[in-house]
Amino acid sequence: MNFTYIDFVIRNYMFIFVVTIYLYTMKDYNDFDVPSEFGGKSDEELLQEFLDECPVTEDSYISIYSGYYTVMQKLLPTSRNVLVWMTFNCEIDRGRVVMQSDAQSRLIRELGISLVTYYKCLRDLKANNAIRGVNARYYVNPMYMWKGGDKRRRDFLKRYPTIRNEK
Repeated sequence: MNFTYIDFVIRNYMFIFVVTIYLYTMKDYNDFDVPSEFGGKSDEELLQEFLDECPVTEDSYISIYSGYYTVMQKLLPTSRNVLVWMTFNCEIDRGRVVMQSDAQSRLIRELGISLVTYYKCLRDLKANNAIRGVNARYYVNPMYMWKGGDKRRRDFLKRYPTIRNEK
């Protein structure tokens, strides 16, 4: 049996008609059953469970500021990963991370990079003013990322106003 273009169009319109009738007869979109993989729980119940299991405190998050998005485009992808790792592992409300041999080897192992790549990333981060430091002590630029409370960040920036004007 040969199908023509007209047959194709008629079949598609019939499908659209059947789907339209089905949707029209549904009383409410909330009549959908929640998939059994979620235990039949609503979105609100799932969200509440998640929040109960993962409490968030002021010191357990990292803030990313608009300056990061500007510098992010200039950084190498691996450098971005190193910056995020350093921010997660820095001191709360200070932004200082000490990259002595144990922390350095942990970063290299966790990110799966070589020592040469690590040093390239440090140069890239310094060149783009994402970090500052020498002798394995670095500070993450608080204009880009901050670990801790926002009020403490503002206080830090008031105490060190030259950070805003650097490069």
